[in-house]
Amino acid sequence: MLRRLLKDIGRATEDGGDAAACRYALGSGAELRLSLLAFAREPQVGVPIGVRLACRNTGRHPSPPARLLLRWTLADANPEVEVARQPLMAIPPLAPGDDTTLHAEIAAPINSSLDVRIGLLLETPEGKPWAPQGACIGLRRRLSGGTAGVDFDYRDAYAKADLERDWWSIVGPATREEYEAQGRAKLARLQQLGLRADARILDIGCGTGQLTEPLSAALSPGGAYVGTDIAEEAVAFCRRRFPQANFRFLRNEATRLPLEGEVFDLIYLASVFTHLGLGEIQGMLAEIHRLLATQGWVLADAFVSPAVALQDGNRSMMIINEPALQAAFEAAGFTWQEAGAAAWNAHCRRVAYRLSRR
Repeated sequence: MLRRLLKDIGRATEDGGDAAACRYALGSGAELRLSLLAFAREPQVGVPIGVRLACRNTGRHPSPPARLLLRWTLADANPEVEVARQPLMAIPPLAPGDDTTLHAEIAAPINSSLDVRIGLLLETPEGKPWAPQGACIGLRRRLSGGTAGVDFDYRDAYAKADLERDWWSIVGPATREEYEAQGRAKLARLQQLGLRADARILDIGCGTGQLTEPLSAALSPGGAYVGTDIAEEAVAFCRRRFPQANFRFLRNEATRLPLEGEVFDLIYLASVFTHLGLGEIQGMLAEIHRLLATQGWVLADAFVSPAVALQDGNRSMMIINEPALQAAFEAAGFTWQEAGAAAWNAHCRRVAYRLSRR
């Protein structure tokens, strides 16, 4: 029987790694016992992690050559959801009683922030799988996709930044040209969806004015723009940069907007719900409903997935359960439709939602 290296999935080993173990009967009396050690807590996309594989032929006959793959599945999904299969290393033939230790590097295959289970798959060099015998113990890990696993302090980033020098790159793209191109693309999309030149616009999370800049030329004197942000430094910067009489800038909290007695034809939230938990989104939706004109509309984007129980992530990237978010729209008094979507990974999408009063 398999000598269990772990009593529980994901239990740390004495030398600081996490272990996965499995036994494979390869026919003709050969049997491979495999144990994999991974020396990292949070695999990151593009960041290699050292792993060590111990192999031993405990059977009566030589084992044939084989190759090992890692199978990544969502830890709590039922039925099982496979995320990816990742080739790891080739295993040489072993005589009875022989063992070998192999080393390799792996990196997370998807951009996500989800709990996953990493299991072992053994195949022939031609790709024919061997079935594991008995228990197969896998690693349960939290993936860190890019900066998805790293919490982000938005206010602190603005407080420490030199906005006069770096206003376009605080939380944006690497170049000013790309920043400005994104702003023009956002305005073009809004105009395509029906934005008028005389509209009353509320831009929640305006930052340093990516949308504000092209709007300053496109909005007529009969229109009005209010930009809000949680960073006082961003608000002050925009007040200096856009002094037009029909442009105002205010500081807001995550779920409270400092506006009374006004309504807006468009309420725009770019990369706002992507950093809020579901409860905070529900609070913001109540504020949006209060401030939206009868025939007005909302455009907001969010990371959504049916694979998370309710929400997963942190301030850097928050993934919301898709049906739960849509139910929150309806509970707040909105009808909704998708105005655009892009796959973020195999089980997460970034969706732009258009909301209207019900």
